[in-house]
Amino acid sequence: MMACLTAYTQRASSKECDDGARSPCVDADALWLPAAPTRLISIPNARTLTARGVSSGLAFTYLSRPIVARASSPAPEGREVPVVRHASVATWMWAIGVGLGMELIAQLPLTLHQDGTGALALVSERARPLPSTALRDPKLGMGIDVFDLPSRSLGAGLGPLTGRFDLAMALPFGQKDRLAGSRSAVVAPEGTTTLRLGRTFMAASVGLRWRQPSRLSEARFGTAAQTSIGIGVDLLEHERLSTSIEAWALPELGSQTRTLPNGSTIEATLVPAEWLLSLRSAPMGEQGLSLQVGGGAALPLSSERRHDAAGTATEETFSGMTSCAVRLVFVARYQPP
Repeated sequence: MMACLTAYTQRASSKECDDGARSPCVDADALWLPAAPTRLISIPNARTLTARGVSSGLAFTYLSRPIVARASSPAPEGREVPVVRHASVATWMWAIGVGLGMELIAQLPLTLHQDGTGALALVSERARPLPSTALRDPKLGMGIDVFDLPSRSLGAGLGPLTGRFDLAMALPFGQKDRLAGSRSAVVAPEGTTTLRLGRTFMAASVGLRWRQPSRLSEARFGTAAQTSIGIGVDLLEHERLSTSIEAWALPELGSQTRTLPNGSTIEATLVPAEWLLSLRSAPMGEQGLSLQVGGGAALPLSSERRHDAAGTATEETFSGMTSCAVRLVFVARYQPP
């Protein structure tokens, strides 16, 4: 695994990724969808597929204003640059259970259409616009069951309580000049747990995304924590219809502090984050066809605290870069009975 990571990282460390504040080596779509059937859009099922169980799926995602930056201009507030204004992404997904509580996954995302100024517009108002299509970083991974506590172990009305561990990798094969991938391989360990309480189901995950740092405008993207939490209710029995709400965040662990030419210091926290409200239907129950549709928007969890040369401090909060003003998701998966 580490040998593969080293090889991919060296391959991805191209000159364009070191191009200062206009580096395009940032993935505009920060949300990784689970490959196998799951009750929530952003959180995997905490129980892997059974041995020889297979699942295939196709997801369509619409992103509104995932990357908007500010560039220098005569105006004090600078000029707004919609680096990626809109994007439509299709993701093909496969998962297979290999026994012993293990699952293998693969994903191939493609940008069907996008528009925006592109990263070069941060330094030039005559830059060519963003190309309309792109190959994005494919993903491979594996998951393993960690624990499965039945209802009788937890008390009346509770359970089961399940947990799994995943290790995924995004390979740096995406077209980086189109903001469709990171500058290096991204290794993402993640732990997930789910709990049922009658018709209510809850899930949470915590993980890490390890990647080489890249800078776009004043935002520095590197290794980030990953957190997700969600809750839903079965409206009909046997998974025929359910609704859920969830939220995810990717707080950057690296420093965002910078000093301006006038002596002011900015201490920033970059936390791309969004919420999602969704409906899911599995007419045949746990197996067969399942459909999910959802929508959400950015959460303003990022912040900047500015200290000017006179010692005056001001603070503002905002939605971090790669958080979408609007995100719409449709996912169809099929698991043969």
